[in-house]
Amino acid sequence: MIRRIAAFGGIIFALILVVGGMLVPVHFRAVSPAVLNHAGNEGQNLEERTHLLLRRSQTGPAEQFIIAMQTLGEPTTDLSKRLDAILDQHPDFRFSGGPSPFFEAFYATLPQPPKADSNSIPVAGLLASSNNRESLLNFLEASNDPTVREIINTRKLAGWRRLFPVDTPGGAALDIAALTTALLVQTSAFEESALLELDKLTARTAEGDEGSIREIERVYLSVLAAAGRFDWLALKQWVESAPDLSSLIRIAPYLRDSRQPAVLYAAVMMSRDPAGVALFIDSFPENAEADLGKGVLAGPTGLALLLDGPEPIYRQPPVLGFLPNPPAALIPFVYANPQLAIAAVTLIWLLAGFLIAVSAKSLLLGKAQIHERPIISLSQDLILAICLLLGLIVATEPALLSQSVTEPGKLFLEFELEPQTVNVVNQPMDISGIDQITILVLLIFFVVQLVIYTACLVKISQVKRAPVSAEVRLRLLENEENLFDAGLYVGLSGTVISLLMLALGVVQASLVAAYASTLFGIIFVAVLKILHVRPLRRKIILEADRSF
Repeated sequence: MIRRIAAFGGIIFALILVVGGMLVPVHFRAVSPAVLNHAGNEGQNLEERTHLLLRRSQTGPAEQFIIAMQTLGEPTTDLSKRLDAILDQHPDFRFSGGPSPFFEAFYATLPQPPKADSNSIPVAGLLASSNNRESLLNFLEASNDPTVREIINTRKLAGWRRLFPVDTPGGAALDIAALTTALLVQTSAFEESALLELDKLTARTAEGDEGSIREIERVYLSVLAAAGRFDWLALKQWVESAPDLSSLIRIAPYLRDSRQPAVLYAAVMMSRDPAGVALFIDSFPENAEADLGKGVLAGPTGLALLLDGPEPIYRQPPVLGFLPNPPAALIPFVYANPQLAIAAVTLIWLLAGFLIAVSAKSLLLGKAQIHERPIISLSQDLILAICLLLGLIVATEPALLSQSVTEPGKLFLEFELEPQTVNVVNQPMDISGIDQITILVLLIFFVVQLVIYTACLVKISQVKRAPVSAEVRLRLLENEENLFDAGLYVGLSGTVISLLMLALGVVQASLVAAYASTLFGIIFVAVLKILHVRPLRRKIILEADRSF
């Protein structure tokens, strides 16, 4: 009776430990909303940055931040009034986006400056007129920068695949892109490393290198995508945020396709990591814009939590809706020591699993467990605890078993004018790589087989020590053959279930994980029968022979 009460008490205490671990605001592959909000208090938020931009009369970037705040449901009445007041006092800022002496010098050369019908006019809209492009070309031709001159000369080259030559009816896009890139170079908008890449690229392009032409075409398309969204100063700061050309190229498709371009702009400006933002969108396309919006509101420190990994914002499964909010005292600790918090939750759940295993065995087996070897019994309890740990991790974070497979973003007009030949003989087979989800599934299959293997060892030990004759023990051993083959059955079942889940899109792990289930079953059953069952059967047969 006392044993049963102690076992029930152990189970209840283990469940308390499980719930306690769930209340710690830390997750294995996600950022807790509570920790994200705490991080937002550590740095300058979006509103404060907008005030600073308006103090410097940088209306273009400030307007993008204000639109981002409006998109995210934040009040912007005072900021909008200040923006309108600055634009009324400086109408030219609708084109320049703020004080920009070099751009203002070009703007003054326009014979008839266009009239603005909104707060800001994108650079591509200003250069849509051929007369304005001609004025910018004349303005840039006076430059002493060799890179600027080489960019201007690329307009005369042939061999473009996604843009049309300047002298054709559709050549305005190439003209706008090249002239805008040259103006960005002239105003030192590119980082030093990016400018060095561009300088080498234009030099090779001038020599007629086809690969360089395709590469600079990607740069032009990236600049064109931003020029179609932002005024001059906002565009300049967008380009300045990219440490290299590849970062600028990578983020451009998402800017073109974004339903919330101002939020994306704010995310890039606050993180200064356009490649990291692109990777975040690639990794979590379903909720990327919503998560980036919350990260932007949390400021640079909160946004860094999302991009470091990257990791999405945690979304609690409906089944765990009964859980209260995490204790406020734990939030600063988790923010300052995330790895330590994960280790603590892991140990708490592992201890809970061990208590449940020991208590359940006490209830189900009673005193029979004392006949088992202590090492085997302890191993079995630990394996069951690990199984419970993995189950809790998957139950609390279902996203661990899901991975969105998407095509990389493509720039507009991305087509080839020349047919590509495909060598079927030399075409490599597409083999899915090993990712985090695959490793997790492999670990689950391995632990399941280990549990079955341990159970079989316990049964072998019981048959070996059974107080009966050798003939009876031999028959008992033969009776357990189905148990000894259980690893194969479970392995095959795991493979079939995995393939079905892959086909239905429930889990996107690689095929390696699916077939590994059967492989683990074969290996564990082979080891069990060759190293344990066969020697024991031989020993019992010899004992039976000596008894005659």
